[in-house]
Amino acid sequence: KSYQEIYDVMSAATEEDATRLGVTEDAKTKNFDNFVIYLLICAHDTEKVELLKKVQEKYARELEAAGRLQHFVNKVLSTELLPLNENEITKEMANYEPFIQTTENSVLHGREFVRQLIQHNIRIIEMYYSRIKIATLANLIGVSQERAETELCDMVVNERISAKINRLEWVVQFIKK
Repeated sequence: KSYQEIYDVMSAATEEDATRLGVTEDAKTKNFDNFVIYLLICAHDTEKVELLKKVQEKYARELEAAGRLQHFVNKVLSTELLPLNENEITKEMANYEPFIQTTENSVLHGREFVRQLIQHNIRIIEMYYSRIKIATLANLIGVSQERAETELCDMVVNERISAKINRLEWVVQFIKK
């Protein structure tokens, strides 16, 4: 939200104020990108969804200019699986400030971004399946079985989904709330 406030102030600044504060188009773009990235990185909840919808509506022009970020925002708000190739995503996002090596916690930001995309895919699968083998789940979301189980466990512990994992049969059963 802080990046949103900063961006809104930068956008609303008169030419005189912008010049005095040193606001450039590049700085505004960078700030908007950070706003969207940190929003995508944070854990899924209703506030995140509302803010992403607000970004789509209020900042449509800026989002369109953001290119790849628009793709991620649209996918996270959709009920479609997001094709996941962790190495490819890491390379694509490496140009954005939160993921640049000189940024504090850049590696953590990268991991958390991919984690949110994986968890998005699990939420989508939960909509369509009541019971699924972990091997099939992992294949659908594009990660290893161990990674799929780790993310499932995290989501259950943090009450983002309700599910039971039968480790003998290696099956997850989603429990509808």
